[in-house]
Amino acid sequence: MAKYVLCGQAQCDEYAKAELLADDLSMNLPDFKVHKIVLSNDDYDIWLKDICERNGWTHSKSPLIYRELVDRGGRGLYLGDFKSLEEMANHWYGFKSKLDSSTAEAVAKENLERYAANKKDNIKEPPIPVKICILGAASPLAYQLIPMFFGGCFGGKLISFTFYDTEDKLSILKGIEMELEDMAVDDYYSVTITNNMTSSVSDADYVIILEDIPATEYTECFSLLRDVNDFYKSVADAIRGAISDKTKIIINGYKACIGALLLKHYDVTNENITTVTGLDEQRVRSKLAKQLAVMIQEERNFNYTQRELQSE
Repeated sequence: MAKYVLCGQAQCDEYAKAELLADDLSMNLPDFKVHKIVLSNDDYDIWLKDICERNGWTHSKSPLIYRELVDRGGRGLYLGDFKSLEEMANHWYGFKSKLDSSTAEAVAKENLERYAANKKDNIKEPPIPVKICILGAASPLAYQLIPMFFGGCFGGKLISFTFYDTEDKLSILKGIEMELEDMAVDDYYSVTITNNMTSSVSDADYVIILEDIPATEYTECFSLLRDVNDFYKSVADAIRGAISDKTKIIINGYKACIGALLLKHYDVTNENITTVTGLDEQRVRSKLAKQLAVMIQEERNFNYTQRELQSE
């Protein structure tokens, strides 16, 4: 069995002639096999120099044709260019080429277009992960929350985290990062750890605020509200101008409504803010249980519209 390799530049007329001749030989001679390699001018020059150095050949133009002594990868037997292939086909097989220049030019143009299309298809677009910023990421709640983002929460998209907390808690964030990497989940993309709030929320798709101000440590309500106000003022100062109109700010906890009002007061766009409070959740569950005539703990995956809930 004769196995030949044809390699040439995509827009080369001589390579197009060799390709058409090799195709004719393959169709008429069952034992004639050909492998084609189409490259750009620069790639062909690099490939040609490498293969000539490895095999001790001298060749300077397109195409290069050689015969393989074993399946692809073994040492080859140098044949030459299109003229050499044409002479070999006539001498050994009595086969004369009937190619004209216009056909060769059309094939060369087609080769160039196909090469450009294949090269474009082979260029992979860099992944665009969902960017989640967690403020207060060293809190126990964040530790429980982070694994819930994986497993199809964002439709299989990659997830990039930015963990923010104060400088004295950065070692805790490092530990969470190591555990994330050990999980080896498919959705995981990257983690960035910082104690700079402005840089942490920059370009984020979601900003999750987990403020850790324990009310039990305050004897006066005024002191608690003052510290809550200071915290959300610092958050508002950091995120104004750093987030897009589509960024969602999610606030959790019994002080979530106060936090949302404070962010709005400090000029954070209202459409960006979402609050999640346990009280609202219990109210919704109570209405659902009443309409369904079941106990609250018996509710399972029921979907009700807002209008249906308000009609009760």
